[in-house]
Amino acid sequence: EIHGLRAYSGGAWYRKTISINDADIKNKLEIDLGNLVSSAELFVNGRSAGIRLSPPYTFDITEFAVKGENKIKKYWCTTLRLTITPPSQHDTEAI
Repeated sequence: EIHGLRAYSGGAWYRKTISINDADIKNKLEIDLGNLVSSAELFVNGRSAGIRLSPPYTFDITEFAVKGENKIKKYWCTTLRLTITPPSQHDTEAI
């Protein structure tokens, strides 16, 4: 068990390469980051696709995507809640 991460407050990067085929590149392309309790910025091929401070965490990446490989980077920052208030039993069940 990693006790230090239960109260982590700060930012982190997530990186992934995705492939977009000929058929999909002709459509509107979106990435949904799901349920977050944070703010997030999404980059596609080195360009910012936007910043979200609250839901929905959906980004239109149509103008940034290319056929073939696309480098996706997400930078997210958690809230200060866990720094100010110790995690409850409910919080630790999800970790």
